[in-house]
Amino acid sequence: MKLFIPMEVVYREYDSRLFVATEAASRGLKVIFGHKSTVFDQALLQGGEDSIWFGRGSINRKLVKRGVKLICHDEESGITFEDYATYYNLRIGLEEMPMARRFFCWGPDDYKFLKLRHGKNDLFNEEGFAMTGSPRAALWGKVGSDFYKDEILNIRKSYGDYILFVSNLGYANSILGKGVVNYLKRLGNWQNINGMVEEAMERETRLMNFYVKCAAGLAKKFNINVILRPHLVENASKWQLALRGSKNVYVVAKGSLSPWIHASQCIIHNSCTSGIEAACIDKPAIALGEKQQDLEAFGASYSNSMSLAAIGESQLYNIFGKLDTLWPKYKEERINMLNRKLFNYGGLKSIRGMVSELIQLESDTNKNVIKVSQIEMVRSTLKRIGRYLASAVPTLTPQMRLERQKRPQINLEKLNADLVKSSNILGLKAHIKAVQLQKNLFLIQREIN
Repeated sequence: MKLFIPMEVVYREYDSRLFVATEAASRGLKVIFGHKSTVFDQALLQGGEDSIWFGRGSINRKLVKRGVKLICHDEESGITFEDYATYYNLRIGLEEMPMARRFFCWGPDDYKFLKLRHGKNDLFNEEGFAMTGSPRAALWGKVGSDFYKDEILNIRKSYGDYILFVSNLGYANSILGKGVVNYLKRLGNWQNINGMVEEAMERETRLMNFYVKCAAGLAKKFNINVILRPHLVENASKWQLALRGSKNVYVVAKGSLSPWIHASQCIIHNSCTSGIEAACIDKPAIALGEKQQDLEAFGASYSNSMSLAAIGESQLYNIFGKLDTLWPKYKEERINMLNRKLFNYGGLKSIRGMVSELIQLESDTNKNVIKVSQIEMVRSTLKRIGRYLASAVPTLTPQMRLERQKRPQINLEKLNADLVKSSNILGLKAHIKAVQLQKNLFLIQREIN
């Protein structure tokens, strides 16, 4: 059986999906792994009744017609939202989930809501939902500390003790600049987010200036390094320009965020998943706003609730100076909050459980299969050539820069080194290896002696 694992945002999805690929390959599945566009073309051409598409929240009808079994796991998840219903109404594509064979949930919150919303559907009963937990959250604990061990050591060697300032200002500081509005309009959900985006633009412009002041102030007052980490959709150069005169403040925009959280002394954020990840590994976290409403915007405040709240610059300094006393006080409360949103976090059960569910789908077939036409095969080849040529030219537009930030090149040597690490952590005896099919597209499978 073939398992197609696409990645839309590589820095966020690569590590967790690598573990799924490793476990699946160890059980005999042939895993097609890579950038979403290249994996999709491969699934369209070679997928069929013997294939599974490991998607996100939305459904691709072309793959359904090919007989490919679609399973979904939403990488965004809505875990930063107090109320999952708010997230569900903002998230494009989730209403189509009855076309999927399985939907893997992060924890009790999304599981209960989605079962109630879709569990009685004629196409998709409540058995289609599986509360496995997320492979992404599997790395929020010892699994992650083991996998990122070398990176954590290198980061600490380079920066010593530091505060990690995680920015999440993707509207006001978008790499697309003013073009972010047109980009959002094309996604097809503008009527639901128009007011929110306008409010976010104003709030984030103010917060960016405030964060610059706080980052520089922390570094100076406590004589400590501060790492400013922009979101991957942000324009990192604006942060670099704003902080260029600040001693001991560094802007780092590449790579996975997780090892930087592990290596830090504490993190500072606002309504970011990093606050939940920090709570999972018991890393002190401060939710920072200039005003109280900054910590409550748009219902995405759940991660702020399990962090120490600081309103204003002086309160930030006061809380940071008392972290050793304040952070342990609310540990039990944080654990209860995590258990509401997450299941099987910090361990391997979510990965193994998910792959077990996938294997059960092997005998589940679709009789109404449409074969790939010759025209579609030619189109797929032309698209592949176009992507290859586009990857060789400079990033001429903000849109091109955004695409490359979301989907950097995947290196075969690094991929195989990471497969060795994930295999060791999973305790596998089988040797799992990747071979490159084309640029950013790989076949991962178990080697047979």
